[in-house]
Amino acid sequence: MSASSFDTGEARASKRLAICVFCGVESGQDAGTQRLAGELGAHIAGRGHLLVYGAGGSGLMGAVARGASRSGGPIMGVLPAFLHEREHAAGAPVQTLMLTRDHTDRKLRMMASADAFIALPGGYGTLDGILEVATRAQLGLHRKPLVLLDSGGFWEQFRDLISAIHNRGFVVADTPPFELAYTVQEAMRMVEDKVTT
Repeated sequence: MSASSFDTGEARASKRLAICVFCGVESGQDAGTQRLAGELGAHIAGRGHLLVYGAGGSGLMGAVARGASRSGGPIMGVLPAFLHEREHAAGAPVQTLMLTRDHTDRKLRMMASADAFIALPGGYGTLDGILEVATRAQLGLHRKPLVLLDSGGFWEQFRDLISAIHNRGFVVADTPPFELAYTVQEAMRMVEDKVTT
């Protein structure tokens, strides 16, 4: 049993999942979000899952990967070749690295490799990733769960925007294509429940 699964009192999941995490290559201004990123990586590894992420070694990306690495979990990093020196060299842990042609190819490979998605706060790339996942879900191209892991209310305005889009009739669907979680444990439970049911 890994240190993470022991510390959280959790047993390993019965089914190993590939969980894609979208998050910022920057750390942001809230130290709590950085800690949350490390905790998420540790829980993914502690539950016996594979972390799929953008291969960066800095910011929240690096914190998630180091959390998974410290807990002994496998990591797959997906990175455009032109960003390899800039992002991956900044202290990224040992991982299986997949180099892609560009950002579009990176997104497609991350989505194809994952069973589920969790998004931490981030910038344009994070928004791009979750909107791509949401759009493809709306089109019926996949049924993989997407969970937004909130820190300091970051995702609440986004949730309100998506609700307004639904309420104004621009999306014909019963529910938004994501769930909002406020703890790592809650996010992991949502992902595991959705994939295994």
